[in-house]
Amino acid sequence: VPAVFIEVADEDLLGALGFIGNDVPTAFSDVHNPQLQSELANAGRDAVAALQHFRSFLLQLKPDGNFVLGREAMKTLLAADMVDTPPETIISLGEQNLEKDRADFLQVAAQIDPKHPMSALQEIRQDHPSLQNLIPTALSQLKELQDFVIAHHLVTLPSLVLPEVVATPPFEQALISAATEWPGPFEKTFLPSFYDITPPSPALTPLQAEEALEDFNRPALLNTTIHEVMPGHFVQGLYLYAHPEWSLIRRGANSYTTTEGWAHYGEQMMVEQGAEDHS
Repeated sequence: VPAVFIEVADEDLLGALGFIGNDVPTAFSDVHNPQLQSELANAGRDAVAALQHFRSFLLQLKPDGNFVLGREAMKTLLAADMVDTPPETIISLGEQNLEKDRADFLQVAAQIDPKHPMSALQEIRQDHPSLQNLIPTALSQLKELQDFVIAHHLVTLPSLVLPEVVATPPFEQALISAATEWPGPFEKTFLPSFYDITPPSPALTPLQAEEALEDFNRPALLNTTIHEVMPGHFVQGLYLYAHPEWSLIRRGANSYTTTEGWAHYGEQMMVEQGAEDHS
């Protein structure tokens, strides 16, 4: 097991222990049924004990190996999305695109700071919201993006509802910096969706926390909100709920290439349409 797998799994487990031990009982504290409360408490104790047991096992593992998939595993992963392009071709295409992106990056850096283009990225990173304003800033950007999509007739939105912008639950913070979570595809009643943003961990040093906030500089945060919400993943979810006549398979299945493909396409489209200039 690679060392980084153990590290991330342990962070996740600590979050899960807090979720099962504290959040779940709090969520059901208004259920005034002694028998149900007793069953929940017993189940919670068993779950916490199991998680603690697994954590003890995890921390005794000797880190070994690495996380590289290898050619055959990569082919299997691609085949799951019906992609039969050889990995070598995909790598070549990725390297070509990397060169194009690098050239575009240098061109923009020269526009930002003509005298010191190599300092341009760090200058941009300094423009970030504070910890207290991280989620309010994302919410403000989200509303502006929705207005932009509507005004420019980019996507027909099935609904004008927006997700709740919240801090990522602790048991997910080790794996994601931001994510959209919508209700399951077979829900019969309306439930909210969530746009999760992971704040810097309290365990970080002040310097590390500042660097984490720099990752949420305003342009980067805007791009993340485009990807995750408007018109990215969240809008894709809106279409699921706007079409109850779709088959169970169509609503329940998903493809990584088309899901992430749409979100990344949305990023590029919004840049081309001037959303980032508008903001």
